[in-house]
Amino acid sequence: MTLYEEYVLEREGVQSVSTEHSFMTYAIFGDTCQVKDFFVSKPHRGLSHAATLYCELTMIAKKAGCKFLTCSVCPITNGSHESMQLILDAGFRLFGADRNLVFFRKVL
Repeated sequence: MTLYEEYVLEREGVQSVSTEHSFMTYAIFGDTCQVKDFFVSKPHRGLSHAATLYCELTMIAKKAGCKFLTCSVCPITNGSHESMQLILDAGFRLFGADRNLVFFRKVL
């Protein structure tokens, strides 16, 4: 567990999956696994780190009895277009929007 992963677990109560160059934090609420944060270091983007983490998280969510995987994007942040494209390519569907957040959901 990296120092950052230890920090978010203690501070926010969220779990994480990671590779050497990427991480994804998540929380499980009933039948839903919610992706909180996701990051791949710039030199390693486009090298399937995202796919690796989504596969790992999907297995964790299914083992926990989750029926849904959800995530959100703030469209005014850096890289939001790329994030939304990645989310849609991973099989998520648009689920809603509220102010400055766009919500996506994937049925497991």
